Amino acid sequence: MQGSLGASGDLVPLAHLTLPLVGLGEVEYEGKVISGAEMLQKFGWQPIQLASKEGLALLNGTRKTWAHSLSGLCCKSHRLSDWADRIAAMSLDAYFGLTAPFIDAVHRARPHKGQIVTAARMRRKLLEGSEIVTKPSRMYRTRIRSGAFRRFMGR
Repeated sequence: MQGSLGASGDLVPLAHLTLPLVGLGEVEYEGKVISGAEMLQKFGWQPIQLASKEGLALLNGTRKTWAHSLSGLCCKSHRLSDWADRIAAMSLDAYFGLTAPFIDAVHRARPHKGQIVTAARMRRKLLEGSEIVTKPSRMYRTRIRSGAFRRFMGR
């Protein structure tokens, strides 16, 4: 790499990241290194024509920070959602919760993709084999009769 070191040391790497946008530099695409011009042609894009100060704007480190944060949020949010579902399933099972709120009909009334996916996952995967699914009425009666449950509910 050539160039001077910026205050945070990110100018040269960011310059290399932006080169393909103007049809220069190289990118790795599908395991092969191709030129920036080839990449633009492959997608049918035109090289960006930079005006005054736009090159500096592309090199600004806040873009890198923002992109890195967004990437982390997108990748990690799926893991967090997965763990939230697992914890909810364990809690539901431990407290003999009802599974009726997870039936399809409930979620067809307000079809939000995330809730439909989570409800189906709870029913078909996470609670599979649980006694609250296989023997719901017996578990519910046991829960109501149990003194521990009444104390938990403050009765």
